[in-house]
Amino acid sequence: MHPLATVCCARLPVAALPALAALRTHQEVRLCQTPEWLWLFWPAGEVAVALVVAGIPQAMLLCQRGEQYYALGQHLPTFEVPDVGQAVSLSRCLFPKLQVASDPEPPGWTPVRLRLIRDDTPRPTTLLRLSVSALLGWAELATTQALAGVQVSGHGEQVLLRGQLPPVMGERFWGQRVLCPAGFRPEPAIPETVLIAALNLPADSLALLDAGGVECLAATAWGPLTRAGLRQWAGGARHAS
Repeated sequence: MHPLATVCCARLPVAALPALAALRTHQEVRLCQTPEWLWLFWPAGEVAVALVVAGIPQAMLLCQRGEQYYALGQHLPTFEVPDVGQAVSLSRCLFPKLQVASDPEPPGWTPVRLRLIRDDTPRPTTLLRLSVSALLGWAELATTQALAGVQVSGHGEQVLLRGQLPPVMGERFWGQRVLCPAGFRPEPAIPETVLIAALNLPADSLALLDAGGVECLAATAWGPLTRAGLRQWAGGARHAS
């Protein structure tokens, strides 16, 4: 038998009431308060309750024999124990601390400037920016299959290519939805998904980062690359210049 199995009562300092919080929901734990002491009662055999009470400073544990209560390990009864009939449920004497709702504190975000810094990590390029005249020179000699693997976008003398990029001189970019110049990376180094959210980028668009800022391109900005269309484009660009 556990040494505390016969304990069914305890005398505690009045100031120890908050220490009984762990027993508040125990339906069979009852409390009687006098000006000098707290008297706690529970059924004998509730060792878990006795262990909680035994850990409270100045607690005196008592056992009941017949009508009398005896301090644990003592042979003479203690006559100061009040009538258990005066005890009430511990939950009526002990209440959780009142929680007062308050407005949340400002998050305290510190703005961070997004910039490009040099980075020599090898990465596959996914976009090429070049002049329309340079592209036309390649397209005149390219196969129909090579042209079919490329999509084009742009205006004036500048064009963007994505898909199966041709071996043509130009400015290359890496990335899927947020693209950076080859040899550079965003600083701070945050995932592309975070950049997409920060830029509020629509689902059908991509963003191009360079020294001049950010350029967003919608899906409708892209079209197939054809020789006829490119010749017309090049002619219009020369005429505009």
